[in-house]
Amino acid sequence: MKIARVLVLAFGASGLLLAGVGTAAAQTTFCAGGTIAAGDYVYLAVTGPCALPDTGIVNVSKSLTVRSTGALNGVKLSTLNVKGNVFVKAGGVLSLGCSEELGCSGPSDDHIGQSVRASNALAVILHNDTIGGGVVVSGGGGGLDCTRAPPSKGRRPMSTSRTA
Repeated sequence: MKIARVLVLAFGASGLLLAGVGTAAAQTTFCAGGTIAAGDYVYLAVTGPCALPDTGIVNVSKSLTVRSTGALNGVKLSTLNVKGNVFVKAGGVLSLGCSEELGCSGPSDDHIGQSVRASNALAVILHNDTIGGGVVVSGGGGGLDCTRAPPSKGRRPMSTSRTA
């Protein structure tokens, strides 16, 4: 009798653990191409060429990930709010934020609650963004002639600009 109860408790607990694993995947919205609609998302994963809308607000309550096949064009006057982190995986591209220098009619107002973290990303371009944590970019880049080079070729040049 006691063994049966222990087994039921063990299977019940493992079922709860498995349910927790599936929850994050079920709450992830994928963009494989096109414009991301203004609205609220839990997790957002960019797996193809995607763009923020021209106007409106995109809220992400957890994290945004640009995967190796993804590119996010966020050079728009819309607003992106991510409460958690933004991750850019190897080969991914992130351009976020707008300014008059980029041809926009004014500055954007994007907010990242935690950090931007990129590892071997093809490009990470940030303009007029509020970032609550740090920005960590390690490796990546496409070289000086815009051709894609394998990450194993060593360090790539990186350029940053900062406006007051």
